[in-house]
Amino acid sequence: MELKGLINSLGLFLILSVCVAQSTKNDSNKKTRPDLSGTWVLDNSRSQIKDKVVDYVLTIVHREPEIRITKKYKQGGRDYLEELVYYTDGKPEFNSRTGHRDLETLTRWRGNKLFRRITSGAKGIQSSPPLEIVTIEEWELSTDGKTLTRTILTTGVFSLKLKYVFSRSS
Repeated sequence: MELKGLINSLGLFLILSVCVAQSTKNDSNKKTRPDLSGTWVLDNSRSQIKDKVVDYVLTIVHREPEIRITKKYKQGGRDYLEELVYYTDGKPEFNSRTGHRDLETLTRWRGNKLFRRITSGAKGIQSSPPLEIVTIEEWELSTDGKTLTRTILTTGVFSLKLKYVFSRSS
């Protein structure tokens, strides 16, 4: 009888150990996801962008799995306001510029970087070169939390690489 009790106790101990280890693992995964919330101002001197923009301010409200981004900037003498909603759990995303949800978007965390893959273009049409455009976007917060870098690489019909570097305003 004592051996059976010892085996049961040992089994219970092993199950609890696995549960605690899994809980710790899940907590450590969440810690690698930085909070992107805040107001961010574009640093033109450190950015590599195609068109000149001024007064570029991002306002981000980050509550996993939802990331709401408001972009305000001036370009070519015009004021622009764009609202984006990203979801890291696979839910369709919203873009105010297009006025609809993007269905061909994958947004996930890869370590401490927010990774997005957007596929657009004509589907099912055979052409050379393909009419499909793939955009890879990465958002990375510096370790001190003062710099947010957004890198965009577009491939397909054309290729383009952009780098936006933002400094925390608040």
